Amino acid sequence: MDEKILHSLNNGKTGDKLVLIPENKRGKFTVASVDQRTVDGIIFDSKIEAERYKELRLLEKAGKIEKLEIQKKFVLIEEFMYKTQHIRGISYYADFYYLEVWQDLDSFDLLPVVEEWKVKVTKTKDYILKKKMFLQKYGEEIDFREMVKDEMRWL
Repeated sequence: MDEKILHSLNNGKTGDKLVLIPENKRGKFTVASVDQRTVDGIIFDSKIEAERYKELRLLEKAGKIEKLEIQKKFVLIEEFMYKTQHIRGISYYADFYYLEVWQDLDSFDLLPVVEEWKVKVTKTKDYILKKKMFLQKYGEEIDFREMVKDEMRWL
C-alpha cells in the first residue's frame, strides 16, 4: 500500500479529520519524533541538532566554551520607513552561538562562534541569502561554522 501515513488537517488539534497522504505527496523533510528531538525541555528542529546541543553542554561544563545560546537572533537589516510605509527588518536565527575558549601558557581569548546544522534539503534560497548577509555583516567578528549532514564536514 502506497498510502502509509495519516495526516491531520489542522496540526493535530482535537476534532480534526485524518486523511491518508500518498507517499509521493509527502513533504521533503523527515523529522524524528518530538521525544527524540527534546533535550532539557527544549524541542529542536532535528535529532542531529538535539545531539549537538548535548555535546555543546558537555563542552560548556568542561570549560571549553562559554555562554551557549540557542536560536540567537542577529539583525541583518533594521526595520525602516520608506515614505509612509513601514518596512520590516530581516533577522537571522543561529542554531547555536557560543564563545570558544582559546587558552595557552601566555594568553586567554574567547572566539565568538555561530553553528548551523543543515541537511541539503534545508539549504533553501532564503537560508543561503541570509547566510550571505550574515557573513557580510558579522563575518569579521564571528566565526561561522556550517555542518551539512549529507557531507558531514564543516564548510
